[in-house]
Amino acid sequence: MTYLSHLARATESMRFASEAAYDTPEGRRRAVRAAFSESGLFEQRFSLTMLAPPRVVELGVEAFRTVRTLRDLLADGAHVTDGTFQTAQHTYYKAVQATASAMRQELGIPELPFDPLAPSHDTRTQRHP
Repeated sequence: MTYLSHLARATESMRFASEAAYDTPEGRRRAVRAAFSESGLFEQRFSLTMLAPPRVVELGVEAFRTVRTLRDLLADGAHVTDGTFQTAQHTYYKAVQATASAMRQELGIPELPFDPLAPSHDTRTQRHP
């Protein structure tokens, strides 16, 4: 669960950093990258690779990569309303959901009947019983 929290912390911190006003594009780039680095996600990824079963590690590392993609987009000047960012964010949500589902399965906890990360208006990720 800590890993999932750090994924969210990194994403939100980068988003907040990207929305601030900067004098130069380089200032924004540095702030977004600092938000990523300071989130503690690297450390959590290493813990995950040491302690989790292979399938959880595989999905967790993929989720990490999607956060890096978001970082790169925001650092390069993308805005959260840009289609490219929103597509990457949807990929991030799906990767985190897959990781969370694998963790739940590993713990013997039933899968949720809904996608807790999907915006309520997003019908692409709604599950039907």
